[in-house]
Amino acid sequence: MKEVPMLDMSIGIGEHILRAAVVYVFLFLLLRFVGKKHIGELAPFDLLVLLILSETVQNAMVGDDKSLIGGLVSAATLVALAQAMSFLSWRSKRLERLIEGTPRVLVRHGHRYHDVMAREQVSISS
Repeated sequence: MKEVPMLDMSIGIGEHILRAAVVYVFLFLLLRFVGKKHIGELAPFDLLVLLILSETVQNAMVGDDKSLIGGLVSAATLVALAQAMSFLSWRSKRLERLIEGTPRVLVRHGHRYHDVMAREQVSISS
């Protein structure tokens, strides 16, 4: 029987799932620690870092496997983990605060909280 290179995985499905899960958790913790900016509030260099970061961890996630199935397994694992995080934060307010953080009041009734703005690295012009 002839092998189809696109479907021939060099590592097992279990390892793909484990690698994707480890990368997801690592990036989640890293990005959670770094800041709270929303996608619409990202500076161009922040977006560039996210794009480069995805390319950087790609090899850690799939290793030497360049198969179609390996990529699909990794993608499905990432989506499943994102859905699980969403479900857990919906079910538990405590987990929601841990996963998503708590909002910081930057301005109230026209008064700016400069100390909070500085901690969140938000300038007045933002």
